Amino acid sequence: MPLQIMGPTSGSVTIQPTDTFTNTLTLPAGSGTLLSTANPQSGGIIQTVYGQASNQRYSTTSTSWVDITGMTVNITPKSANSKILIMGDLKIGGTSNCSVNIALVRNGTQIYIGDTRGSRQRVTYATSNDTNLNDVYASCNVYLDSPGTTSPVTYKIQMRTEVGNAGTGYLNTDGENPDTAEGSTSASSITVMEVMCS
Repeated sequence: MPLQIMGPTSGSVTIQPTDTFTNTLTLPAGSGTLLSTANPQSGGIIQTVYGQASNQRYSTTSTSWVDITGMTVNITPKSANSKILIMGDLKIGGTSNCSVNIALVRNGTQIYIGDTRGSRQRVTYATSNDTNLNDVYASCNVYLDSPGTTSPVTYKIQMRTEVGNAGTGYLNTDGENPDTAEGSTSASSITVMEVMCS
């Protein structure tokens, strides 16, 4: 038979067991707050969204920021007080003497980039400007964002080649990219998690 718990003034909770229900529900002796998706514990993960670019070799020669295919995710926060934990894991290569720049973007605005300092480019990450085509750089970026909204939020990772120095930037492979046993193909991803904050 169902078990109904009545509220002190109004409302109730009904527990309806199945015909084969044999489990025992044990309630704590102390008082506390019932946690739910509508009332989660502060610091807990409410939801997770994941994007991956593993089945392609993405490349660009652009010195302007371009979106990386597969590296865009959308999340709708449950609370305007929530933080969004962003983790970007990229494998980057480039042609000779060409640095590759990476930027984290929220709703069209770059976030988690360096401060203004002279003529330097503001980026989330940049590879070394060297001559070794066989290098693959791992860009592992973690950032805790405060979007302050319950509207949909789009996070993406953008890429460009070094301003003032022509070259090609690659995702998931090195600059040489030989189709031999010496070559390699990697995977990249972006993960966002909503973290409850009181």
